Amino acid sequence: SWAPLFTCWAAVEPLVGREYIAAQALQSEVTTRIRMRFRPWMTAQDRVIHGGKTYNIVSLVDVRSGHRELVLMCKAVG
Repeated sequence: SWAPLFTCWAAVEPLVGREYIAAQALQSEVTTRIRMRFRPWMTAQDRVIHGGKTYNIVSLVDVRSGHRELVLMCKAVG
């Protein structure tokens, strides 16, 4: 079962146009990019809930390896 780990501010950006096509070429069904503060313990096995929608994390990117910003490439569940 799933349990909430934390609540935070994040930018949830649906992928559109070229970004969407490029993301699908690399990762199947990626539909959304989520930008948030870096969290070293976060993995692709975690999930994100935003606005009543649940997202599976396909990949995580530590922007510029600076441990400041985390970009999650996600796909909607259901």
